[in-house]
Amino acid sequence: MNYKIVPMAARKKIALVAHDNKKQDLFDWAKFNRDLLDEHVLYATGTTGSVLEQEFDLRIHKLESGPLGGDQQIGARICTDCHATGSCPLQIRANPWRFSIRGAVRAAL
Repeated sequence: MNYKIVPMAARKKIALVAHDNKKQDLFDWAKFNRDLLDEHVLYATGTTGSVLEQEFDLRIHKLESGPLGGDQQIGARICTDCHATGSCPLQIRANPWRFSIRGAVRAAL
């Protein structure tokens, strides 16, 4: 099998993803890794990105809020442009946007 070698720069593109009751886990992880994260290009959906920017003084490329299309945007970003994903396991319960969340999770895997 032939493998494609993809060179990566030192500055990576990282998607930060968490939903519902897992946001605090992501924020705790981001706080612990704040200095490392600051060296990279970061993406998050609207609400998560806003909190990360305000609480940890990180520059975040904010997409739409998850239920308003941000889950699809971050999923597409993960598939096409990101080198890594910082995410917290999701417990998907019945909610109106569970299918878009599942789509983002599938894209990340």
